[in-house]
Amino acid sequence: MVFAAAANASVTVGQLPAADGPCTVQLTVLQTSVASGTSYTVPSDGVITSWSVNNGDDTMTDLALKVGRRLTGNQYSIVGESPAGAQTKNSVSTYPAQISVKAGDVIGLYTTGGTCAATSGSPADSVVVALSNVTAGSTGTFTSGQGLVPISAKVEPDVDGDGLGDESQDSCVCPVAPVTPTTPAAPAPPAARRGPAPTITAKIAKRLKLSRRGSLSFLVTDSESTSGRATGTISLPKHAKVVRFKTAKFKVGPGKLTKVTLKLSARSLKSVRRALKHHKLKANITLTLGQTVKKLHTALKS
Repeated sequence: MVFAAAANASVTVGQLPAADGPCTVQLTVLQTSVASGTSYTVPSDGVITSWSVNNGDDTMTDLALKVGRRLTGNQYSIVGESPAGAQTKNSVSTYPAQISVKAGDVIGLYTTGGTCAATSGSPADSVVVALSNVTAGSTGTFTSGQGLVPISAKVEPDVDGDGLGDESQDSCVCPVAPVTPTTPAAPAPPAARRGPAPTITAKIAKRLKLSRRGSLSFLVTDSESTSGRATGTISLPKHAKVVRFKTAKFKVGPGKLTKVTLKLSARSLKSVRRALKHHKLKANITLTLGQTVKKLHTALKS
């Protein structure tokens, strides 16, 4: 088989001017527009796989990348965040990330102090600011202002929608196309089918707690008897790391609910429990039955 190329190449949003303007209070700031240069607005759906900051004479405390999505007026939902690692004064630092984004999302930062703005910007550079830490998954009311934050982010396409950047994080860029046979074969007659196409139904709670041994369970049924498999991942935001459940195989029958259980390795479970103490985590589950694929999501309880 050959792998199809991504529909779009990666792009960089944001700018890295020299930071020389101090911030003395905690704030969440999103760059909504710029007078010139590269926009801070995500141009198409994808995944932020890394981000950079240009530090000034005083590095920023509690620094984190923030990704905002405008709801109405000056209300924004923070759809993702990524904490910074070690910083170096008067230097550009780059950090890994894994944040799914949509076209129109804007990037910015959170900090509690340090040199966080570039005074070289134009009065037409626009930001919105909240004097608090608006965390991922929450919504805040911001105030309009002017300024330029020294932040940029790399956005990669995500053709198969698995939450991984196709260029640097995903080993397979789907969809795939079969190699054309050297000698074309006569097409086989379509198989006769009676009744509607098979449908898969899955039931999972919006929020689940991992079992003591690191497993999640849910119910699956299909309109036909068939076999399938389930896979799942959990993103750990602090280390931009993804842990994977062991693949589970199962069989379903028409009208019959089948329990499917995904389990983490002992090492992965330890990492997840540690991350749950400080972050909200979500499990992304993929069910595959023949040619049918279904996506499930559930938040994890600590």
